[in-house]
Amino acid sequence: MRLLSGYIKGARLWKGAKYVESNHISNAAFLRARIEFISAFFAPEEVSQIWLTFSDPQYKSPNSRLSSPVFLNKYRGMLKRGGVVHLKTDSRFLYEYTKAVCEVNSLKVLVQTEDLYGELDRLRPLVDAEVYEVSTFYETMFREQGYKINYLAFVIDHEGEYRQPMVPQEFDSDYWRSVEGPRLLFGHDSAETRRRKLLDAVGQ
Repeated sequence: MRLLSGYIKGARLWKGAKYVESNHISNAAFLRARIEFISAFFAPEEVSQIWLTFSDPQYKSPNSRLSSPVFLNKYRGMLKRGGVVHLKTDSRFLYEYTKAVCEVNSLKVLVQTEDLYGELDRLRPLVDAEVYEVSTFYETMFREQGYKINYLAFVIDHEGEYRQPMVPQEFDSDYWRSVEGPRLLFGHDSAETRRRKLLDAVGQ
C-alpha cells in the first residue's frame, strides 16, 4: 500500500517528509498542491481510499468543504470503483453536513459515529485499526480539550451530478453552527495549560 499526503503549507510537508526519511518509510510520498487541482495528479481509478482528517468546516463556503459535491466529483475521477472516503473530524457541523450530502445523493455509508472513541468497543470489528490507532496532531489536541471525534466512511459511487443538501430542509447549517464549541489552537502548550486556557475562554 502506498500513502500520499497532499498539502499546501511547505513547513508541514517538510516535517512529515523528515519523519518519513528518519524512520525509513518507503511507501509514503508528499504532494504540494492546492486541493482544487487534486484530480490533475492522478489517473482514473488510481486511488483506493481518501482520508479527510480534521479539515476546515468552511462554515460560510459550502463548495469549499472537502466533502462537498464539488470535491466528490473530483474524487470520483481518481477513486477506484467502490473506493472509500473517510471523514474524521472534531466538527459536528462538518460531520452532519457530510451525512446530509450522503443522504441526498444516496451514497452508501459504511460506518458512522459521533463519538469514535466512546463507541470503540462497538466499532472495533467494523473499522480498520488505523482509524483509531493513528492520531493526528489536531486529533490529539482536540481530544485533550474534551471534544468527541466524529467518523464517517462512505462510498461515492454515483451516476450523474452530486447535489448540495437544501438549507435548511436537508441540512440546518445555522443550527449545527450554533452547537459548535470554540476551537482554540494552543500550539505546543501542555495538555493542562490547554485545558486552563479553554476554561478561561469559555468563562468557567
